[in-house]
Amino acid sequence: MEIIRLRRDLDRLGVDNSSRPRAAPRDDLLDRAAILEQWAISLGIAEFIACALLRKADILFALNRHDDTLEALTAARSALGRLRESDLLAFILTKQAEALACMNDWTRVNDICAEGISLVEQFRFKITPQYAQSAYLRPRISLYTLGVRAAYEIGQPDLALGRAELAKCRSVLRYQAQDRDEAPSQSDDVEPEFRKVCQQIDAAQKSPRGASEALRNKRRALWDLLTIQRFQSRGVDTLPEFSVTAVQDALGSNDAVIYYFRIDAETLLTCVLNRDEFVIDMLPFPPAAQTALEEYIRESSQSGEGNLGLLARFLWPKRDHLLWNKSRLFISPHQLLHAVPFHALPFNGDFLIKTFAVGYIPNLSSLLLKGRRPAKPKVLAVGITDYHVDGVILRRLPDAEIEAHEVQDTHQGRGIHVDLLSGSEASEERLLLRDMGEYTCLHFATHGQNVESDTPMESYMYLVDSKLEAIEIANWRLRADLVVLSACSSGQRAIRGRGMNQLPGDDLLGLQAAFFAAGARRVLCCLWPVGSKAARTIMVAFHGFLAGGMEAEFALQAAIKQYLGGARILRREPSYWAPFFLALVGSPSFQE
Repeated sequence: MEIIRLRRDLDRLGVDNSSRPRAAPRDDLLDRAAILEQWAISLGIAEFIACALLRKADILFALNRHDDTLEALTAARSALGRLRESDLLAFILTKQAEALACMNDWTRVNDICAEGISLVEQFRFKITPQYAQSAYLRPRISLYTLGVRAAYEIGQPDLALGRAELAKCRSVLRYQAQDRDEAPSQSDDVEPEFRKVCQQIDAAQKSPRGASEALRNKRRALWDLLTIQRFQSRGVDTLPEFSVTAVQDALGSNDAVIYYFRIDAETLLTCVLNRDEFVIDMLPFPPAAQTALEEYIRESSQSGEGNLGLLARFLWPKRDHLLWNKSRLFISPHQLLHAVPFHALPFNGDFLIKTFAVGYIPNLSSLLLKGRRPAKPKVLAVGITDYHVDGVILRRLPDAEIEAHEVQDTHQGRGIHVDLLSGSEASEERLLLRDMGEYTCLHFATHGQNVESDTPMESYMYLVDSKLEAIEIANWRLRADLVVLSACSSGQRAIRGRGMNQLPGDDLLGLQAAFFAAGARRVLCCLWPVGSKAARTIMVAFHGFLAGGMEAEFALQAAIKQYLGGARILRREPSYWAPFFLALVGSPSFQE
């Protein structure tokens, strides 16, 4: 009982300290902390002694008594010894780094963060579900962000980028590193059960009541088990080893990269690099920038409207000379910046897309994933105009089936085999009868659904008689170089969720993530709802340039430039064409 009471009082002390205004007096809290520390010492339990000292350190930190904070944290670490490395020790190191940062002692911050990051990395990926990884990283993310800042301040830019990479969307690398051709083990009963539950949910969705939450929870649990099983069977992660030099070697002479990493609420690290040089800077991101970003996301999520010119003032790197004379630009956003169509930002008096073919990458390390040997092109085109989904009323997409037929004609005109599913043929049953792994390109012209922040892997797009959810797509085995989602909001990704204002690990979740998890290397998708006519015009032009031999990034640039050249003035607004963007992982092909 005494231990339970001590734990309860320590928890109450933490709540009282965090709820008190920063400038408020805390002498009473320090007195309580001292009493609880002595109580823990009398019980002789190391982790409770360390917890009491951690509470004391939190109070001292709130009082800006940073030397005393460090003293309390040192005592907490000494009391803890080798216990609770995965949580309490990591917390102690995090708080030490935060106190030292307030003192601008960046050399010591660097050392503490190096130790803390190494510790967190030992445990982080033992938790496989991505939201659980984000939850684990949430109280420890300061080790990474302060580690990046410290490396920058002491003049080690390579180290700064390496630490940023550890904190930025590692999940997509782990999924892509899986051998998707490997057949499931005969003893594995999780995948058949997962497929069975998916079928039950599909059947239930055709009833007025829909699928029960219990059934959906069962599928989520099975998906987590399936993911864990696959990673465990693979053994040690064989992810590409990051270095700036390796990234530069992966680029062509006409390529450049702009990379973003959010340090804190008011600081943004930017990096510009090409094959020969790189520079990193810290950009101020004042409250006005945060407000502008939040307003843009709110306004653009449904229609694409928003003030991109204002955002460009805050987001464009200080030193962009490394972009001169380049033709392709890879952009790696971070956190809320994933909602910004950078290709529509003003640049040299016009849109950025007019100067650069643009591709979006989750991180720099994604450029280091090995490419695939070219396969004989084969395309699957799916287009649906009228829908017959039980319990759902969907507006017609008059151009969708025409778009799919024109995609077919475009590729067949170049001697490329195309399978077409349109109208009533575009059902989930007919789709899944096919070997999805034999196609090098998949094209879907259909309705998509906005990402749900708490259940993003249940985002979906519609087939003629059902909805196809991301969690099912992620279980496919694809070898497609390109997936085209000509569908509203199909490129949105979760940037918040489950009580987290921003996902600390910047994990990729949503339809886009599902296709990458299934094995695709490029996904062309949409940030917000799109017009059927504009989608058809741009997508058919894109496939025309693609079939003619252009790389996907250049094909999309050419298609958008062609659209802008022929559209009436009103329809040249970014809301019509800017939702289309190309996300990719893997070593880029060169177009010198």
